[in-house]
Amino acid sequence: MSDLLKSRIDAAMPAFTRSEHRLANFVIANPDCLLLATASEIADRNGISAMTVTRFIRKIGFTSIQDAKSALRQESFGPRVSRYEQRYKQKRRYQEAADAYDAECFAIKRAYAMRDTADWKRVIDLIANSEAVFVAGMLTLHHLSAAMVTHLGYIRPNVQAVTRMNGNFIEPLTSTAETKVLVLINIFRYGREGPLLASFARERGLKVIVICDETCDWAHQCADIVLPVAIDLGLFLSSTVAIYSMINLILHDVADELGPRARDVLETISEAQDRFEGFMA
Repeated sequence: MSDLLKSRIDAAMPAFTRSEHRLANFVIANPDCLLLATASEIADRNGISAMTVTRFIRKIGFTSIQDAKSALRQESFGPRVSRYEQRYKQKRRYQEAADAYDAECFAIKRAYAMRDTADWKRVIDLIANSEAVFVAGMLTLHHLSAAMVTHLGYIRPNVQAVTRMNGNFIEPLTSTAETKVLVLINIFRYGREGPLLASFARERGLKVIVICDETCDWAHQCADIVLPVAIDLGLFLSSTVAIYSMINLILHDVADELGPRARDVLETISEAQDRFEGFMA
């Protein structure tokens, strides 16, 4: 649990009402709730009013739930020297390989569980059947978008990476395709370009899919579909293994959706490789 959150709850405990004590116990048992849920969602889970949640947030020293989210996120990931010290301590706690393995396996299982949702089916339909697909990996995530573009190009045409090499992400914005989708991959800390690109793309008629971490607080406002993934697994750096697993699942299900169309694209690529790339076997 966050040291900041625990200390503030302990300090304010004598002033809590009965409902606030119940809420304090809930937050202590579920510390991520302030990062992941709205005040209304927390209230519903505890059988209290949203106003009670707001009063609780103010009593523990935050001006609003958004202020609490920001402070807690900053404590975990923010641009302070202490975050590296904190992550070094976390790294030492996870020196046993089995701990890291279990955490990442759990994150992958949660990614697989999304295949049963209606949003997943919409994602597969959009990526399989849109005339053009664009993929952007923000900040340090270019390796994930590059992998998705390369492998998706083996099963369907008109897949393009979105970069800032020309200065302004024009690839999806100037596309003349009648149906087009932008897949945007982003995790904390979020650059301002992510929400700006997502919003502008929607204004230009693209469907927008955002693959992000579970604490992302801007995606739902800017995207048609949001696929959240667990990345903060106690390791020194955020783990993107579940994002890569999700991308592999998307590729698999898109290929299944396309059927013979995917096979035809792959056969053409294989023939081109035989002619141009000099494979000997």
